[in-house]
Amino acid sequence: MRTFDELLADLEYRATWEKDEVESAKATLRHMYQQKTEENERLNNLFRSTISALARIDVALGIEDDSCNELEITLQAIEELKANAKRGQQLAVAVMNDNMGRC
Repeated sequence: MRTFDELLADLEYRATWEKDEVESAKATLRHMYQQKTEENERLNNLFRSTISALARIDVALGIEDDSCNELEITLQAIEELKANAKRGQQLAVAVMNDNMGRC
C-alpha cells in the first residue's frame, strides 16, 4: 500500500502535468485563433480588392456605376466589346481587301 506522501506526490505530479497540458492547449488555441484571424483579414482584403477591380473594369467598359458590381453585367459588356472588336477587325480586313491594288 502506498503511503500518504507517495499519494500526495502522485497528485502533485498529475496536477502539474494537467496544468502543463492545459497551458499547451491554450497556446495551441491562441495560435489557431491568430492564424484564423490572419486568414480572415487576407480574405477580406482579397474581397475588397476584387470588388474594387470589378468596379474599375465596369468604369473602363462604360457601365454606369450602380454600386452593385454585378458580374453578369460586366461579363455581358465584355462579350459586347469582343463582338465589336471582331466586327471592327472584319470591317478593316474587308476595306483592305477592297482597296488592294488601288494604290
